Amino acid sequence: MSIAFRSFRFLSFCLIVLQTLTESSRIWAQTVGPALQSNSPVSADDQKRTLGELMRQMRWVEAAPIAQALVQTYPDDPNWHYLLGVARWRLEDPIAAIQALREAENRGMDTPPLHKALGLAYYSINQFILFEMQMDKASKLAPLDFEPIYSLGRYRESILNDYSGALKFFEQATLLKPDHSKSVYYKGHCQEMLDMWPEALGTFQSAIVLVEKNRERFSLPYQGMARLLLETKTAQALVFARKAVELEPNLDSNHSTLARIYELEGKLPEAEQQLQIAVRLSPNKPGNHYVLSKLYRSLGRTEDAQAQLQTFQKLKATYDESPQ
Repeated sequence: MSIAFRSFRFLSFCLIVLQTLTESSRIWAQTVGPALQSNSPVSADDQKRTLGELMRQMRWVEAAPIAQALVQTYPDDPNWHYLLGVARWRLEDPIAAIQALREAENRGMDTPPLHKALGLAYYSINQFILFEMQMDKASKLAPLDFEPIYSLGRYRESILNDYSGALKFFEQATLLKPDHSKSVYYKGHCQEMLDMWPEALGTFQSAIVLVEKNRERFSLPYQGMARLLLETKTAQALVFARKAVELEPNLDSNHSTLARIYELEGKLPEAEQQLQIAVRLSPNKPGNHYVLSKLYRSLGRTEDAQAQLQTFQKLKATYDESPQ
């Protein structure tokens, strides 16, 4: 499995939640085709109303066949191809989504929601050049929309490790939407990776203010603060790390960050517990096994350390990831 694919799964909570794909009422409202005529026992008007309601409720399994029926009845109307593509995307069928969305594009649809949805579908199959092209189209059509800019920043940050280039996108995204906590956090993350630690601290603090103001369950700004403070202000880092775990207990990196702090404080049993949780949450992440192996060695548990090291080596050969 490639780094790109793993990064996509990790990024999905950031990318798929873009308004284009989650606010289904907006998807429906942006159809612009002509009114359909009723010419069957179950009229197309009825199908249209049913499809709209199902998409608002995010009932994609039921929505997809209705969209498919409307595509077959009105093959020249791009709206139904678009809505079919959105439904297929939400059903985790990116190839079918791409086929439907391209049909919409080929029939003249040229809207930001189409290009964003098609771009994300390309992203999911590692077609990154096509992803960039679609996001560029969306951004040109809606220059005040932060979403394509944010997505391009995440791509550069996570796939290309181009933190300098990604930082420029996140700076632009935060200008367009200052209250988007994820854009602010990833701006700080890029600053952290570029050794701009004072700037990163300030940016993480700004992201935390937004998370608390918006009452979001988004832990990464707290984890970022913990990472930056763990060597110099361990007690403060511990507070942030615990908050990160509280907000998103199913995120393995929160537990591994907390484990690092416990280890620095000499609380090795607590560190072991957190690393075991991290391994359980992400058993295919090599770095967690590597760190747990080192901890076991510190505890004198040679056999356990060797077992974790062997698991790390097997996973590293498969996933091509270095220890963290």
